[in-house]
Amino acid sequence: MRADGIYQQLHALCEQITQLIRATTEPPLAASSLRGLAAEADKQGHPLGTALRSRRRELNLLTWLSAVRNKAVQHRAENGYHDNNAIVLTDGFVLLRNPSPPESSIARKAQAALRGLVIDFGLDLDIRQAGTQETVAYLDLVAHSLLRQHPARADPARRVVEEANLHYVCASAAILDNMAWALGRLLEIAPEHPNAIG
Repeated sequence: MRADGIYQQLHALCEQITQLIRATTEPPLAASSLRGLAAEADKQGHPLGTALRSRRRELNLLTWLSAVRNKAVQHRAENGYHDNNAIVLTDGFVLLRNPSPPESSIARKAQAALRGLVIDFGLDLDIRQAGTQETVAYLDLVAHSLLRQHPARADPARRVVEEANLHYVCASAAILDNMAWALGRLLEIAPEHPNAIG
């Protein structure tokens, strides 16, 4: 399956889970997107508020991956994502479609974050010659690989990737695993309902 197809399927699943949660919760949620569910989690008083807040990491991940799909896959041409450069590693790849480099302050953050993770976790990744775009791409892959086992280290790296706002299309076993985990965690809060899926 092409990477674009993975992101399209993820987006469709996110929409279906959002609809499932909307159709089965009492009182009904007004949210029609993952971003809306995340906002709903901040509201006090809704019975699902605690469950949604405890899944903030999952919501943020799926919201980001949906934004990547919207910018770099579905509306690629309109957003100027016309490059076809790629980084291919033994355990993943990144499509660098956005031709714009990150701002210099964000590039420095990405370099510092990636260097720290490579050193601290003994990663076999030669980043000495990496340009600013490649650094963000590597940081994206590394953050995904650490997300489940070392979330306190992965979260700041994910924030830098999101701040860079380059929307690279990444694929690896860790990313697929994180997608399945995040979707599963959201499905856990959808109450059983005989009319939930029509």
